[in-house]
Amino acid sequence: MGGTIYQAVMQRAAHLPLLQSYLNGTISQSDFCQQLDLSRPQLKTLGLSDWWIDLLARFPSDVWHGARRLADALREYGITTSANAVAPGDGAVDPTGFAAFEQLVSASFSHLPDRYTSIFPEESRSAYTLSCAIRPTTIFVAGSYYGYLAVWLLPGLAPDGQIVCSDVDPLVCDLARRNFTALGENDRVNVICEDAERLLKQDSRPIDLFVLDAYGSHQGPDPRYHGKAIYGPLLQAALPRLHENSLLLVHNAERDSADLAEFFQVLGQARLSLELKTTDNLAVYQR
Repeated sequence: MGGTIYQAVMQRAAHLPLLQSYLNGTISQSDFCQQLDLSRPQLKTLGLSDWWIDLLARFPSDVWHGARRLADALREYGITTSANAVAPGDGAVDPTGFAAFEQLVSASFSHLPDRYTSIFPEESRSAYTLSCAIRPTTIFVAGSYYGYLAVWLLPGLAPDGQIVCSDVDPLVCDLARRNFTALGENDRVNVICEDAERLLKQDSRPIDLFVLDAYGSHQGPDPRYHGKAIYGPLLQAALPRLHENSLLLVHNAERDSADLAEFFQVLGQARLSLELKTTDNLAVYQR
């Protein structure tokens, strides 16, 4: 089937009165989670696995909540990413602009038929809001998969800007190239099928927005590169290219994850540390 995990879950669960009550604000998230757990046996008969039920429990009822928090934080800190960037303005989110771009992506973007992506609606809105607020010139995405996180950063990319998407899987890189070509953005998005750490060290150009969503193979001998632990070495490799105003957009930024111990050690005491409380723990940092 493929596509986003969110769509797959909602196809099976959207009609449930319990979920509808939660999403329209009738019940709190804590009550929703409690009732969800009690309903687990029945939900499994609908084809929802334990993992998908656990994901449902993490869905925010308001998909714009994280984006609003992010916009307010950028306004409060007066953050820009380069001399060409614009200030965050009044900190407002842009649902109308997002909806128009979302329609374009839905019409042009292809997904893998047998794999899912874990970018959720509130995370795409937060990425869109971040990009439009800071107007980055250079974006580097480590672990870009087939481009479904990177695509939401396009609307705010400076006219002369570029996104570098790095992934080691040729299949997803080929699909990413086709997706950005379908959107007419292949001239501003460079998809490179190569190890992100190597790419980061090969270039010295500054990065305004560094995006981390890589997942290292567990086959290698060094555990520092297994799973999400790879974030630590990748951030270390990126440091020489991050300037004073650079931002990090990090997917699966779980503070209590042992895998991310090195990443948070390298990050240090960030000036801006904003966990957006999304389904998959999207966060924004500035060192």
